[in-house]
Amino acid sequence: MNKSISVIVSAYNEEQKISAALKAITAILEGRRLDYELLVFNDGSNDLTGSIMEQFAKGNGRVTIIHNLVNKGLAHVSRMAIKIARKDYVTWFSGSNSIDKESMGKIIDCAGERDVTVTYMANPGIRSPLRRFLSRLYTCSMNKIFGLDIRYFTGPSVYRASCLKNVTTISHGHDFFGELLIRCLKRGASYQQIPFVHQNDKTRNSKAISGRNILSAMRTTIILIRDIYGKK
Repeated sequence: MNKSISVIVSAYNEEQKISAALKAITAILEGRRLDYELLVFNDGSNDLTGSIMEQFAKGNGRVTIIHNLVNKGLAHVSRMAIKIARKDYVTWFSGSNSIDKESMGKIIDCAGERDVTVTYMANPGIRSPLRRFLSRLYTCSMNKIFGLDIRYFTGPSVYRASCLKNVTTISHGHDFFGELLIRCLKRGASYQQIPFVHQNDKTRNSKAISGRNILSAMRTTIILIRDIYGKK
């Protein structure tokens, strides 16, 4: 089966990680019989992240580098990427090289099996108790409210591009991926779930549990309820 996939990578001040991340992703893509494009976003970095990206892209016409002058956040970058993605399937990987390389390969290999391949963390114990609690709370709440049975809403899932192009999202925080997944599934998209291994960096503080992101998730949930259950 000939498959094509757009892989989105976003990074903000990741000069220590971005080279390894791009090398790992490209090695996986080149080792498979598929047509791909790599959309790499330098999201307003003030270190050497952008320069490293440009150096990496030299000589590879499949890699496109997009520089944001200021940091706009993952939700904004993702919406930009969906608009310009040209391949049949779309997925995301972090510029912090947080996904195990073998897991990346398995995720990409699933493109074409369903409209959405939903990924969930195989090793959640590497995260802090607070992060695990909030993740479980979010997952249980979204499943209960929207009648779903999803193990994890914010992993690097793979989408059929045609499912994404007509979906309008409103979130501005890390809840973007949860909103996107819920909107696609409630429109009837088929899906499967597979695990991935997270490579944790214990020296970094996660932005996902900030007060701003929690408020964003609450706001997005209220609007999702209105949009999904209020329009009949």
